[in-house]
Amino acid sequence: MFHLDFFGVAASGLMQLMYLLRQKDVASPHENFHLLLILAYHAALIATMVGKQPTLYARYRVPIYAIVRPLGYLSPTVRNTRHAAAQLLANPASPGLLGMLADLKRLMLASRVTGTAVIGVVVAVDPAVSLAVQYICSYLAAANSGYCSTQMMSDPLTQRRVAGFSSLMDLLTLPFSAMVPLPKGEADVATAARQCVGLLFYLQLIVSIMLPVYILVRSMPQSFLPRPPPPLPAAAGSWAQLQHSVQRAYAAANLSVWRTFRVPQSGALPSSLVFWLVVALSWTLALALHGL
Repeated sequence: MFHLDFFGVAASGLMQLMYLLRQKDVASPHENFHLLLILAYHAALIATMVGKQPTLYARYRVPIYAIVRPLGYLSPTVRNTRHAAAQLLANPASPGLLGMLADLKRLMLASRVTGTAVIGVVVAVDPAVSLAVQYICSYLAAANSGYCSTQMMSDPLTQRRVAGFSSLMDLLTLPFSAMVPLPKGEADVATAARQCVGLLFYLQLIVSIMLPVYILVRSMPQSFLPRPPPPLPAAAGSWAQLQHSVQRAYAAANLSVWRTFRVPQSGALPSSLVFWLVVALSWTLALALHGL
């Protein structure tokens, strides 16, 4: 686990160094300075991973990960990459079934759904932290309205595909989907834009957030979860009581997330029913928020 983290940070730092060397003569001093700061940030993170055992990173891996990974999405370099990724969608929609699958692959790469999900699978942390970090990173990586204005997503063929997918999901997720009122009085252009944003939100919810946490929980025995702290002595001070309460709440949150995502294995409900409930409730949430 530590080696995966180390090589991931080292690879990311190497990519930033190569980017700096390639563009240092053509970029502005401000851009180069920002890249130097990013390199320093990577070097500082690697410094916490080496040295006398246990290393600083090994002792505080979870809080470091929970803080560092979302901060990475706030970097101007990452934001520029996000806008540049939309260039993957700067082509017309591809006809045919294979073309539809190719367009879906381009969409998932451009919208950063795939990258956000992969990091969440590779870096294993406590379930509650994983769920929170995946949600925050998905939110920071999203630029759905910008993606939906690209040539591929505004293509009439793509709009027909999205409308057909929306109708199919409405049918498959009854009766939940029928609980959300339909928007009224919208033009076709507004409807297509709304459906596009809703589709991207649904992909992010399922692929970037729920799938990585589900894979993590399936591979994590309950014995790996943080344990509640032992009872405090009666004479414990207020600061010790606060720490104790936080530790208990953290352990309870991890156990709750673990149990929620382990329902299919518990035998309480059939796996097919659990799968349908996840899909249906997620789709209903997308309907409620974006009016698909």
